[in-house]
Amino acid sequence: MAAAVLPNPSAPPGATPATALKLAASNSKKPVSKYGVYSREEVAKHSSFEDGWIIVDGRVFDVTKFLNLHPGGKHIFADVLGKDASEQYFRFHETRQLDKYPKLLIGELDEF
Repeated sequence: MAAAVLPNPSAPPGATPATALKLAASNSKKPVSKYGVYSREEVAKHSSFEDGWIIVDGRVFDVTKFLNLHPGGKHIFADVLGKDASEQYFRFHETRQLDKYPKLLIGELDEF
């Protein structure tokens, strides 16, 4: 059973549900960028396997859901969760490797 689509009062009369959704999205007050700017202190709060962030090359990644998928195992992250992992990362990976996982990127470090 399909979910009911409620009318959007700002949509023109006769607008399709898709048009109404696009209009609602364009009227949203959310920031245009989905990425945030984080301090090292904020990143440090996310230092566990249940909630793990890392910094690589000034960018902040939420690796929580990726930990169990990493070919080297999640234990590889034990010493870098909540920290700058650039040095460790670049020992084994090229920069472009991060481009394979755009959903992990959540923002950038405030000092860059």
